[in-house]
Amino acid sequence: MNALNTMGIRTIRSQTLGKSVGNPLGAWPTLQTRNPQAFNTIDWTVFQARQHGIRLQVPLMDNYGYYRGDRFVFFTLVRH
Repeated sequence: MNALNTMGIRTIRSQTLGKSVGNPLGAWPTLQTRNPQAFNTIDWTVFQARQHGIRLQVPLMDNYGYYRGDRFVFFTLVRH
């Protein structure tokens, strides 16, 4: 974050920060389980961005069926 700040970058898109279904280290290793440890990493990233004056753009879902999850996976999580 310090290097980004030094370069004058004020906004970054973190493609995988908000969605991570199917990875054992992600926020939702499966649709039925949550990984609280993953949220510590997400919180730290948000904290560091704020400390360096950098805004994060965090997409929660997309239209593609990647392993990280898509809009259908997201809606399934919301319903549970």
